[in-house]
Amino acid sequence: MTVKYTRGENLNLHFDSAKNEELLDVLRGIVVERKKLYRPVNIEKYRDAILPDIKKARVFLETIEKVHAVPELPFRDSSSVFICISIYDEDRDTIHRLFHAWDASSLPEGITGEVIFLVNNTEASSVAVKERNEQILRLLKNLSHDSTNMALQHHIVDASTKTHELPTDTPIGTIRNCSIAPVVSYVMNKKRNALILSSDADTFPAINLISELHSTFKKKGSLSGVVPLRFEYDDALSSEEIKEIEKILLCMDIHTTLFSFLTSGKLRYAPTHGGANTFYSCDRFLAVGGYRNSLATGEDTQLSQDIEMKFPNSSTVLQNTTMANTIRYSHRLEGDGAMFATMRNREWMVHFHARNLMYRAYLENWYYSNRERPYEEASRLIESLPENLLSKEERIQFRDTITTIEKSTQDDERYDKIFEEGLKYLYKHTHQNKLLRVMHH
Repeated sequence: MTVKYTRGENLNLHFDSAKNEELLDVLRGIVVERKKLYRPVNIEKYRDAILPDIKKARVFLETIEKVHAVPELPFRDSSSVFICISIYDEDRDTIHRLFHAWDASSLPEGITGEVIFLVNNTEASSVAVKERNEQILRLLKNLSHDSTNMALQHHIVDASTKTHELPTDTPIGTIRNCSIAPVVSYVMNKKRNALILSSDADTFPAINLISELHSTFKKKGSLSGVVPLRFEYDDALSSEEIKEIEKILLCMDIHTTLFSFLTSGKLRYAPTHGGANTFYSCDRFLAVGGYRNSLATGEDTQLSQDIEMKFPNSSTVLQNTTMANTIRYSHRLEGDGAMFATMRNREWMVHFHARNLMYRAYLENWYYSNRERPYEEASRLIESLPENLLSKEERIQFRDTITTIEKSTQDDERYDKIFEEGLKYLYKHTHQNKLLRVMHH
């Protein structure tokens, strides 16, 4: 595999070369709309050593205990960085590379780190998946036993074998929380903070990543952000497919940057919606309740959004290190692999255009501005959307959807349901464009 693309590196070049008058009109429109959307926020001044909320930690752990027992792992007091990795139905070669990539980490003298591997499947998983996971459990235990890196400690958590497997239909948001629960338990008992990086089996660190995380955490105390990603391509991808995927990645970067401008007032490359490259201190993780337990996909992006809205304009992007993520086609799990496979099957048709951007910005602004208020005080979502975003027929259909939610859910659930349905409605009713057309406009 070879590295082909680094997030954000081509972004300025794209903007500098954009002479198209239509694109300039879109940007001018965004400037105008941002003034309507952007709410000045009194940014909290965080102490260097802020402690996680103990009450929220207890609630979080009680929720996870109903799904899977939270083990007490022998973490060392000299560790402040915890790497939490969920593993499901992976092949031996990937796990070999994953383990040795983390085990090669170089840490300053006296500093240690902890890596937690949660091998998981549900009671309903196939026999083949359970057998492969059992093999991965044995492999990880053997690799850990043979490790000579005394600064790094490996912990293998079994959420896979009989009596340990997760309940049927356990969503990925809950699985992520299960991998982090031992860290939350530790910081609660020790009354200290910690830095967590949640990652995947197909994402591999630079040798200095844990060291950079440690030094950044030591300086800031309370923080959240992302590690820059380098993308590798699976050998099964053709050169033409790689070109299409690189265009999609560039479109995603532009979309993220302009969306950040709408919601934060800053026009900059802002990879705040991370995935397997996301890190956060435990206090921030608990402040938003962790991963949303209800989400079956997009849980990492949603957590990044929740933290960014709770702690606005404070996302950190590490500068001197990277992670490598493997892009591959996969329908094994919902995620990037499935997304790219779907886009290939529909001949690289995508949803990127200004209308989507505006709609989503208004939807998120409504959601994050109002979700702590009584529902009846903030229920006029349709009326808050500009007339040019939805046709008369679309407004009626969306209003009917909201009415159905209002009749079937409690007040404290309505914001989440309407927000989720609003996003589904957006992409269901959006005309798809050929990727080449998007790149030219």
